[in-house]
Amino acid sequence: MINFTIVSILSLGLASLSYADLVTTKLEAPRYVTTAEIHHQASLIPVHGVLILLPGMNGDGKILITEKAWLDFAKNQGLGLMGVSFSSPPALLYSNPAKGYYYPEQGSGAALLAGLNKIYGKDVKILLYGFSGGAQFGSRFAELYPNRMLSWAAYSASFWKAPNSATLTTAPGIVACAEFDAERYGPSFAYFQQGRRKDARWTWVSIGNVGHMRHKRFEEFVRAYFAAVLDGKFDHAQWLDAETKQPTSEDERLLNPALSAWLPTPEVADLWLRLHHP
Repeated sequence: MINFTIVSILSLGLASLSYADLVTTKLEAPRYVTTAEIHHQASLIPVHGVLILLPGMNGDGKILITEKAWLDFAKNQGLGLMGVSFSSPPALLYSNPAKGYYYPEQGSGAALLAGLNKIYGKDVKILLYGFSGGAQFGSRFAELYPNRMLSWAAYSASFWKAPNSATLTTAPGIVACAEFDAERYGPSFAYFQQGRRKDARWTWVSIGNVGHMRHKRFEEFVRAYFAAVLDGKFDHAQWLDAETKQPTSEDERLLNPALSAWLPTPEVADLWLRLHHP
C-alpha cells in the first residue's frame, strides 16, 4: 500500500511564476529508496496528459517544475506538470547488481504511477523528460509502462537497459547526449541504435561543445517535439540520417535503421538540424 501525505503547498513570489502553486506529495519509499516525493502544479489540470520532469541523480524535481519555460509549456498544452524527487545511496545505484530508484522495476516505478493515479484520479497519459539519473529512470519507466506513454526524452544517462521488442513503447522518444560527456556519449548512442534496430520511432540528438549539463536549446527542442507529438499530425514527418543529417529513403532505413532519426514535423526537423552536432 502506498501512503500519501501532503507535506507542503508553496505560493511562489516571483512575478513570472505567480501561477505556480506547488503541492508536494510524499510517497512510501520502496526498498533501496531513501526519498520518494512528487511535486505538482495544482492549477495545471491535465487535459491532454501530464508532463513529468526528472532531475539528475538524487535531484529535486520541484526546481524543474517552477521554471517558467516548463510552466508555460504545460499550461499552453493543457498538461498537468509533475516533478520527481527520488534518491538512493549512490553506492547502491552503482553496485553490482545495481539497486535503487534508477530501476523502476524495483518499486520506484510503481510508486510514481500510484502517485500519479492518486493525484489525478485516472490513468492519465504521460510525457516524460529526464536528465542524467532522471534519464536512466525515465527510459526504463517508458518501457515498463509502454501503454501510458505519449512521448519521452532521455538526456545523458550513464547506463541504459537494452530495449526489449516485447515491451518497447510505440511512443516517439528522444535519446540525447552532449558531445563532451565522454563516459555517457557512447552508451547513449548505442541505446538509440538498439531501439532503431527494433523499429522504434526515436530521435538521436548530439549536442555539440558542451559536457554533462542541462542545455537550454535542447530543452526548447524537447518542448517543440512534445508539442508536435501532442498535435499528432505526422503527414510530413521526416527521417534524417543521424550522421549526415540528410533525408533517408525507405530502402536506406531498411538497410541501416540504426542511423535514422525520426522527426515529427518539418518545423521540428529544422530545429534538429540546427541543434544536432554529429
